[in-house]
Amino acid sequence: MSETQVSATPESAAARQRAVRVSAGLAELDVWLGDQVRTGLAQAERSGRVFATIAARMVDAQAPGVAAVLRRLPELVAGREEWPDLLLREYARLHLLIAAHRRLDELTPELRASVRTHVGYPTRAAEVREQPALRDAWQVLGVRLSEEERLHTRRTWLYGRRTGRWALLVEHHFGTPEFPKDVPGLGMMAEAEVHFYPGAAPLRALWGERFGADEPFTTLPLAVSGVGGKFLETPDSHEPVPASVGESREPALSTDRPGVGNSYEPTQHATVGGPDKATQPTTIAGPDEPTQPATIGGSGEPELRVADGDSDEPALSSDRQGFAGVIDSALAGHARALAADPWLRAWPVLLTDIVPVLGAQGWQVAEIGGTALPLSPGESPWQLLGISGGHPVTVIGEWTTGGLVPISVFTAGTVVDLEPQRMEAAAAPATGGHLTSVALLGTARRAVDLSALNPAVGAVATRLSAEPARLLLESVALHEAFARAGVRAERAELPVPAADDPRRQLPVAAALRLAAMLRERSVFLPEWFEAAAPHDFRAPEAWCALLLEQASAHAGLRPLLLRLAGERGRWLAAQHPEWRKLEWPSSTEEDTDGWESGKPAERLAWLTRLRHREPDAAREALTLAWPRESGALKAELLAVLSQDLSTKDEPLLETALDDRRADVRRTASGLLALLPDSAFTQRMTARARDWVGIELGAPAFVIDLPNPLDAEARRDGIFDRPVEFTYRWNGAPDPTAGRLRQLVAATPLPHWQALAGGDPAAVVRVGVEERFRQPLFDGWVDAALAQHDSAWARALFEAGVPSDVALLRRRELFALLPEADRVRHLLRLDGAWFSEIEALLPAMGHPWPEPLAQHLILLLFERSRVAAQRAGAHGSGPAAHRALLQAAAAHLPVGAAATAAVVARRCEDPAWERAFDRLARDLTHRSMMLEELQ
Repeated sequence: MSETQVSATPESAAARQRAVRVSAGLAELDVWLGDQVRTGLAQAERSGRVFATIAARMVDAQAPGVAAVLRRLPELVAGREEWPDLLLREYARLHLLIAAHRRLDELTPELRASVRTHVGYPTRAAEVREQPALRDAWQVLGVRLSEEERLHTRRTWLYGRRTGRWALLVEHHFGTPEFPKDVPGLGMMAEAEVHFYPGAAPLRALWGERFGADEPFTTLPLAVSGVGGKFLETPDSHEPVPASVGESREPALSTDRPGVGNSYEPTQHATVGGPDKATQPTTIAGPDEPTQPATIGGSGEPELRVADGDSDEPALSSDRQGFAGVIDSALAGHARALAADPWLRAWPVLLTDIVPVLGAQGWQVAEIGGTALPLSPGESPWQLLGISGGHPVTVIGEWTTGGLVPISVFTAGTVVDLEPQRMEAAAAPATGGHLTSVALLGTARRAVDLSALNPAVGAVATRLSAEPARLLLESVALHEAFARAGVRAERAELPVPAADDPRRQLPVAAALRLAAMLRERSVFLPEWFEAAAPHDFRAPEAWCALLLEQASAHAGLRPLLLRLAGERGRWLAAQHPEWRKLEWPSSTEEDTDGWESGKPAERLAWLTRLRHREPDAAREALTLAWPRESGALKAELLAVLSQDLSTKDEPLLETALDDRRADVRRTASGLLALLPDSAFTQRMTARARDWVGIELGAPAFVIDLPNPLDAEARRDGIFDRPVEFTYRWNGAPDPTAGRLRQLVAATPLPHWQALAGGDPAAVVRVGVEERFRQPLFDGWVDAALAQHDSAWARALFEAGVPSDVALLRRRELFALLPEADRVRHLLRLDGAWFSEIEALLPAMGHPWPEPLAQHLILLLFERSRVAAQRAGAHGSGPAAHRALLQAAAAHLPVGAAATAAVVARRCEDPAWERAFDRLARDLTHRSMMLEELQ
């Protein structure tokens, strides 16, 4: 029954009224389209306001699908050099849709449903469930989430394991991405029925009855791997028939054999033109020689068929099927879908044994033999390239007007979701300079010359007798159908695969957590890397791109991230214009190339590893290279000797005292001061004995430094230094005070105990002239920290903060105390000393001792009680202790999570309750993080 013959019920009356409104609106749009190309695209206004106005008219006409296309046009053409082609293509598609809608009653039910869907007629779920159900083992091969104006959409691609049939579930939710839980996750399989939305190329579907529980899958059906939209059925039943699974690597594409073919074999084609243009179908043998006919035309309409140019058969003959590759089969499946529904913008494909390639032609995916497909412009699938590493994988994606859009990849029995990239507008097919030129000038100024078109397109266009504007739009529609359905595969040169990495792979759960923490710049990252270091994991290939991206942005984590990325990461970085600049450590510690000809960072890393393994060999290598070294790297190389420093290093360090670079001399003098029996420390001790004495009556240091200093003193590092060694006395700079600090810092600490005749605590109590009090104390602080003397650190810490340097470095002195002393000191501090506690906690290492953890939780709980009793009191809320709470989350032992959760339930202040709950969650997160690394 046609849409104009529905019964006189309220529902049919509403449908009839809507059809009238839609028809009127589309007729108005068709006139507008004709005006655009008649006056010329160059002269027509292309502002967002114009498209918004006509889109609003389509909304009023109840054609939301058409309105959505019009609203996208400003973004599609903005800033694009090829905007005339893009705009002309969209106008032609709309004109074709309007022509089909005009003859809606003459179309088959399937094609009519497709036209209605593209226009925007709603389809009720009840109507969909009335469609015949298709039962299969549906594998979830792709999931994509998107959001537009707070409307969240989830698209789930299903693949029938037995039928090779695609199904697409589309769900919407406004406000938040909360979707039903009945859809299996990526990589899961469900035995179920689905109901397809009616259409000429059915793809979107709804779940039907489910059978059994969901289960993971680790294999894909090989025999139908290349076909898009394939559905096999018997002539008398809707039950699916397996497509010779296991018998052939290539799917059967011929549609003239019983039991083999496409379930949506188009019985009628979308029409171009009006109802009075009757001609015979015309075959077009395009340059691509597609293997399956794609048609645009209809009853009484000029028809475009894209067929094999070497055969009169409309489909791929059986003797050629064995030679069709996966890419050819995918293109044929797309051509069949496009023949049934020429308004399709994308069609799913499953490409097995495919290698992603980045070459001179841009991004491609290629078969082993070199047959390739381009990726859509704007796609930069570095994650996919990292997963492949030059090895074949299975790619799930959508074939679009612009090229392939990867969605996921199947490798090693697992489906990996590919993070979507920001896509640019797809490049328009080569509409042709002539048609574009006519559209720019306008058909009122220039007519379409059909002889200037592709001969195949022109042969059909000559049968069109429309007025010039419509002739142009219909010629463009014909050309687009010809170009899209007859696309030819490209060629690509496959890359050399990445080398194997024999290390144990990082567990997937740990990799997922690391990826989330890297994106958030989590404070737990140092703990994660410290816990992972003994295992020396390699990252799963899917995360190599993320690791390189993070390594490029964050120098502090770079060595750890590059080590984790391993050989696959090194291979991937070589393909990227920015990542290839990353400085990788030498792959083998014994390889001297990293030392002799490597970059500065590589040479420093090589020497550091050698020093750790063979201290004498590292010193000999540096000694031999020393005369040739220059620049800032020289001081960094010398500093490597601080590891396993011994008297054997003294000759090289003494040589470095004569270097022209001040940073090299400072490094050398600092290292020599750590050798108590070196000639340097003996010289410094002798100077301290001569320049600093003591009065025995009322103990006081007597300081008398020579001025000027002799050359030997300056060689040993005593000279006027800026900033940190600058002191003032009587309003003027005091260089003598700075020299005193340098002397004291380089003198062994036992000298001062021998001079004063007491322990460190007694020495720091000895009097000194006020002018030299600060530099003397600062020199002791420098010496205590450099010489790691805990007794002196305790004496200086307990002496207070007589100088700015002591205040800034008090935490470092505290860190030198034995842990028991540090814990004892902090346990004596109550809630009035939160500032002191926060200042000293970083010196407590990781994790904090259990007694300290309990003490801090108790102090914070007491503060919550104050907040509950005096609401709004300054400094009582958790915001005032944000830094301490963040430090607690990072450093409390993970076992304290239970205590934090209990305390949260006892808090009477809501803000503190939330703070303790957050602390408990963070501690639980760390606990799981550490467990995942085992």
